[in-house]
This record gives sequence, C-alpha cells and structure tokens, in this order.
Amino acid sequence: MQTITAVVLVGVFVLNVNAPIFASDQNPGSNRTVAGEFVKKLPIGTNTKLKLEDGRKLKATLMGVEDDAIVVRVNTRLPEPPLRIELSRIVDADIDRGGANLGRAIAAGTAAGAGAALGVFFLLVAIYSD
Repeated sequence: MQTITAVVLVGVFVLNVNAPIFASDQNPGSNRTVAGEFVKKLPIGTNTKLKLEDGRKLKATLMGVEDDAIVVRVNTRLPEPPLRIELSRIVDADIDRGGANLGRAIAAGTAAGAGAALGVFFLLVAIYSD
C-alpha cells in the first residue's frame, strides 16, 4: 500500500513540474497579435502599460490608432515627441489605472481614525486632569 501511494505521489509531482512544458504556447506570435488588437480597440487618451518585444516597458497615453501601428505619448518627466509603435512589436498591454489601491486606502483610513481617537483621548485627559 505504501509503495502504491509513493508511486502515485511521485507521478503527480512529475506531472505538475512538467505541466508548464506541456502547456507552453505553440504559437508565440499570437500573444503579440492579441495585445496589439487590444490596444487598437482602446479609446484615445487611455493611459496604458506596454511591454515591447525588445524588453522595454512603457507607461504611455494613447494618442492615435493606425491600421498597423499606434501613436503614444510616453509618460516621462521631460516631454518627448509622440512615438509610433507597430502592433507586432507589442508583447503585452494593460490599462494603467494609477497607483491607488485598496490597501493604501485602508491604511490611510486606519491612520486617520487612530489620530482622531488619540486626539479625543488627549482632549479628555486635558479636560479632566484638574
């Protein structure tokens, strides 16, 4: 019984380790096509995060859409001219929703509540300390 259990566990482990190899994408160009089509359908003025085939990551604002390319303004501290990027060069794309998230909101609310509670506590101590 222990031998059967050991063989089953080893088999499950080996299959799980090799699962990414078996599930690998057979057509690596399809992701580029999907990302390019996704960006092409976004409205003008959308803040995006783009990853290009040369490994560069850009945060940019979509300025225009052409048949085979997009025109973006890269979000940098110093202004740069608009950049034309071919859709086939885009590996990954996402909408940039900004830096605010639920965790930061909870932390800010907790800090404000704690500060208010301490303020009330010190006020009560000052009133009744006579």
